[in-house]
Amino acid sequence: MWMMNDPFFDYARTSSAPIVGSKIKAKTPGQEELMLVSAQHGFRSGLVVPTHTSMAASRRMGLLYIGSELPADVGEPLLLRKRVQFGALGMELLLWWNNRLRKQAMRKYSLVDEEVDLLQLSKKGKVASEIAVLYDINLTAAYKRLNLIKEKFNVDKIEQAVVEADSVGLLG
Repeated sequence: MWMMNDPFFDYARTSSAPIVGSKIKAKTPGQEELMLVSAQHGFRSGLVVPTHTSMAASRRMGLLYIGSELPADVGEPLLLRKRVQFGALGMELLLWWNNRLRKQAMRKYSLVDEEVDLLQLSKKGKVASEIAVLYDINLTAAYKRLNLIKEKFNVDKIEQAVVEADSVGLLG
């Protein structure tokens, strides 16, 4: 996997602060080679902007790398001055991507927004009786809605649907 040789990705997995590329040190020969090839192709200075959707970077993350052909001592201070704007851009791009994945998953399972909300509630431990109160419906109607979700996911328990929905990015 290419990510194993990317020192910038390696940094972004465990950090959330923007950093200039020259501060990231290669840990493996593969990372050293990637950095050398990048410099040969015009990326002599850069800014790494990790963008995470939550506190857990392992869930979903993005990485915006802004490069310049200017030497690091010239280009990196220029890039660093715009780190807030680049951070906002990185987060916006990640949110667009997450929204796209969410819409794809909703289409795949033929879900409507309310059903995703019910899955969110179930993930938080809410049971049918609590959902009935929250939606001001009777208990039978709450069970019908949850059963329809289980059918759409082709599972026996709502917890299984929650796990699947979470794995495809619906409950991020």
